[in-house]
Amino acid sequence: MTNTKNVVAYILQGVGLLIIVINLFRAINSVEWLGGQAAFEIFLQGAIYGSLLLGFGEVIRLMQGLFNQREPKIDGEISVPSGGHRALWQADEPVVSEAANQKITDFYAKQQLEFDRLEATPYEGYVIVYRGEGREIIDLNGFKPEILSDQETKNHPDLKNL
Repeated sequence: MTNTKNVVAYILQGVGLLIIVINLFRAINSVEWLGGQAAFEIFLQGAIYGSLLLGFGEVIRLMQGLFNQREPKIDGEISVPSGGHRALWQADEPVVSEAANQKITDFYAKQQLEFDRLEATPYEGYVIVYRGEGREIIDLNGFKPEILSDQETKNHPDLKNL
């Protein structure tokens, strides 16, 4: 949650270091032409501007960490299992809503398929659809309904028991 990765901060810090290094070499090369005092001023100018950019980059990184601390923790949030599967929330009511029923009906109508009946699962956003002699588990959590394959269902720790 307190991740401080920010592209702008890294770019500012990189440019700041680059300015310091470039002005260091400019100062070394200008010692013979302009003298030691002018070369020191060139280096000092680069060190000031470079440090300023380094500081701005660090401030942005710290502010990103503070901003990320505001992310609310969802009640009932379950950590993702090590298998990389999405955690499931228990549904409040094991009934297929009218909106879910309409989504599934439209989805099957677009594919020119028919189904016999719908059954709610204990997990929010998942519905069992019975077609002929088989059944399919539909994921309604995305932008459009998705039929889960048998392999996806068997590999998921929560869905394999449905």
